[in-house]
Amino acid sequence: MRKTYLIIALILGAVLTALLIVKKNYDQSPEYNYLTAKLDIRKGNCRLVRVGTHTISPQEQAIEGVASKYGFKNVYIEKVSARERKGIDHYNETIEIYLSFRNGPDWKANYQHEVDSILKITVTLQPFIHINRNNGYKDQCSFI
Repeated sequence: MRKTYLIIALILGAVLTALLIVKKNYDQSPEYNYLTAKLDIRKGNCRLVRVGTHTISPQEQAIEGVASKYGFKNVYIEKVSARERKGIDHYNETIEIYLSFRNGPDWKANYQHEVDSILKITVTLQPFIHINRNNGYKDQCSFI
């Protein structure tokens, strides 16, 4: 009989401990936290959350294409509280560990290299027009 009570007490203690761990992780951020990251990984909906202002560029679609190649989407949030920031950090850390298993340990450098090459290509392909002013004559334009 005592053995039964001991087993029930141990099971109850384990369940309460698990609930406290879940509550602790979920309290960090209502939207992004460790558990949300695990669920997103399971669903195949990985996101890397970037905090700060985001300017939309013409290359955005190409950059998101590279991100999807590596198995995630970029999400931008402008303002967060310190509590939300902590949850976002846990979320991103968990997602990055998964992405390291999926893409290899140097996936960040490879991703950044591809993004940089997209940005460099679009910058270098834009022509530079030099206008030469000829004292009252027609302007001469040349591409450099």
